[in-house]
Amino acid sequence: MLIQCEREAYFVKEDCGLRFTFDHNILYRDYDLGLNQGVYGIPILDNDLVLMEIKAEEALPMWVSRMLSE
Repeated sequence: MLIQCEREAYFVKEDCGLRFTFDHNILYRDYDLGLNQGVYGIPILDNDLVLMEIKAEEALPMWVSRMLSE
């Protein structure tokens, strides 16, 4: 299976182990798996939705936990 997306990635200067990514236009396909086949496939999310991923080497800082709670 091939999954493709447009990604914006951010990191916190004070904490290099903390990163945020925002993926949109997420597509998948289970045929024509070569990377030279172009960008196309079946959308996973509606066009107006974005997938946010938070990556941390250790526990999330409290400010991130509070932000997510809000």
